[in-house]
Amino acid sequence: MADLQEKNVYIYLVDDDDFYLKVFENKFKTSTGCITHTFNTGEDLVDFIGRKPLSKKLVHIVVMDYYLQSIENQDAKNGIEILKIVKDIDPEVEVILYSGIEDDSIVSKGIQLGAVTFVKKNENTFMRIHNSIKGIISKHNLEKKHTTSKLTKRILILLIVACIVALGVIYIFNPDMF
Repeated sequence: MADLQEKNVYIYLVDDDDFYLKVFENKFKTSTGCITHTFNTGEDLVDFIGRKPLSKKLVHIVVMDYYLQSIENQDAKNGIEILKIVKDIDPEVEVILYSGIEDDSIVSKGIQLGAVTFVKKNENTFMRIHNSIKGIISKHNLEKKHTTSKLTKRILILLIVACIVALGVIYIFNPDMF
């Protein structure tokens, strides 16, 4: 079975800082084959993914800043609040949080609510997020192979049982064949 391809990975970038959002979008478009969508608010992301169920055949990864309030949107929910809503909508969505704020309680709460990781915003942010995305893709590939392996074993067991039953039926009706 083929590995998951980057074209089957959707990355949803969420940041209230337009410059940061554009830089990330450009870097993801030029360095990966993933499909990217950008959002200036967590609420816009929630509206987008809440419209219809996300395809289970694809991997959906949210890359989101923790601090999403801006002058225009002072009532915006933070990344932790949006994380909780996203996981309530679809627990399979992978979420990577990042922030310039260093607060262990925020990191802990994010991980507790299901974030894959929490990345400190600095000159290495994109590289660390990109590596996390590669890790997520690898995890999904392993899960896919494991599921395929379990299915193959079940089919093999069913075939063996069917052969034993068929031999038993043949023996009952034609014992001279053995």
